[in-house]
Amino acid sequence: MEYQDFELEITTGSAGAYQVNLLRAPAGETRQELLFGLSDDALRHKLAEIEEALRYKARLSSAAQRARLAQLQAFGGSLFHALINDNLKSLYDQSRYICKERGQGLRLKLRIDVPLLAAVPWELLYDPRHDEFLATSRQVSIVRYAALPRPAQLLANKPPLNVLGVVSAPAGLPPLDVAGEKQKVEQALQPLVSKGLAALTWLPVADWRALLRAMHRGPWHVLHYVGHSDFDPELDEGYLSLVNAQGGEE
Repeated sequence: MEYQDFELEITTGSAGAYQVNLLRAPAGETRQELLFGLSDDALRHKLAEIEEALRYKARLSSAAQRARLAQLQAFGGSLFHALINDNLKSLYDQSRYICKERGQGLRLKLRIDVPLLAAVPWELLYDPRHDEFLATSRQVSIVRYAALPRPAQLLANKPPLNVLGVVSAPAGLPPLDVAGEKQKVEQALQPLVSKGLAALTWLPVADWRALLRAMHRGPWHVLHYVGHSDFDPELDEGYLSLVNAQGGEE
């Protein structure tokens, strides 16, 4: 699908208020204030709450799952109304309509020049009017980018595009439909594979030793990972779950 850009810049305006500039869109351009109803300290507290809500928790009850979804929808809705409001909301709706009529998607490009706001999970933007997280919409794509003092350069590569696929389903974590996940990727790539433009290789076993051996055999242009992830507060970093020799999580 082809996409049209809906390019937003978030920066600090006059009197310390945050400002949103719509730099490019199918329906026009504008600028306005970011309507956050939270102080910086309150926003930091809210971000900590959302981070906790997003952590993987085994065996959540149905009621707990519904409560977590409602919490994320409420937060994502507040992000949507803070970012896309007033004239900008009208231009956003018009841009979606224009793209839909053309059979195109709308790419929401976010350039964030405020460190605190860069930590906000804008990927949770939720439009309550359509009951959808924009990141899961078939028509909308969310991309972050940084402005660089030089033009973007394309990376030269001769076909095929080599894709290494990894499906990691350790025992003890919520089960994955391994066959179904592989089938989806294979179906999506089939038009390119049939023309010799892409090649897909599946890692036989999703452990780190097999992954390292495969990486050395490359070259790979894309690593497609299907599995679980989490955050280690002691190391202050995220991680992917692979499979150990006993079939459990590593």
